Amino acid sequence: MFRRHDPCILFMDEGFGHKELAPRLRAIGYQIYCHQEHHCKRQGIKDDENIRICAANNWLLTTTDKNLVLRYRDLLRTHKQSVVFTSNNQDRFEIWLRAFTEAKAAIERAWKKRAPSWVGRLHQNGHLEVSPLMGYTEYQSERVRKKRKR
Repeated sequence: MFRRHDPCILFMDEGFGHKELAPRLRAIGYQIYCHQEHHCKRQGIKDDENIRICAANNWLLTTTDKNLVLRYRDLLRTHKQSVVFTSNNQDRFEIWLRAFTEAKAAIERAWKKRAPSWVGRLHQNGHLEVSPLMGYTEYQSERVRKKRKR
């Protein structure tokens, strides 16, 4: 059975408001590095660079970009990098604060007990849906929505 002894440190990409969300998550016990803090408030950093940074530092990448996993699957697999992404990026930080609060134990359990690379989809209600990286695909509802837009 896989056991990780490193602490679960979240790297929050620039989609999360670091001024609002990060301090509140730190107050409930999360260890966090924010994109804005790590990159000295520089914007436009490519996702592949953040993946490499997280892999080198053994951080858990958290993002609001649900398509990051599909775009960078090979890079994530190569670097054995796990990702937690939000189910949408339209909600305010209060919703994600509540979701991260509810999911804290599940995120830390996945970090400690699941071998990388895995993908976690965080829902607004705090439910964390975890799957292996190579088993993750788009949801049927997302495919249907894209077809309707055509």
